[in-house]
Amino acid sequence: MQCDHCGAECASGATSCGSCGRSLAVPPPPDAPQPPWSRICKLENEVESKLLECELNARSIPHVVTSYGDAAFDGVYQVAQGWGYVEAPVSMRSHILGILQDIREAATDGTAD
Repeated sequence: MQCDHCGAECASGATSCGSCGRSLAVPPPPDAPQPPWSRICKLENEVESKLLECELNARSIPHVVTSYGDAAFDGVYQVAQGWGYVEAPVSMRSHILGILQDIREAATDGTAD
């Protein structure tokens, strides 16, 4: 198993990376019951949402990104609530928040790819 964050090789069955300490994403078996979903985080802008969505897709993390600018919301909430939000399985919350934190830190450091 390889860490999605730092790329280090991790022992089979490990729940966190021995190198960077981040939680390891372990997909559930196909026949496992689906975990409950919830709203995980608020997104500040469209660029942040696209970067996060690309990372979540690359890591096969199930999610839904909703923009307050969508036709149903007509952009009414964007001023007060941010660009939108991400919904995903509750079990993926810390992993998604870690990815989002990395994206935000890269943006403030000027190292965003």
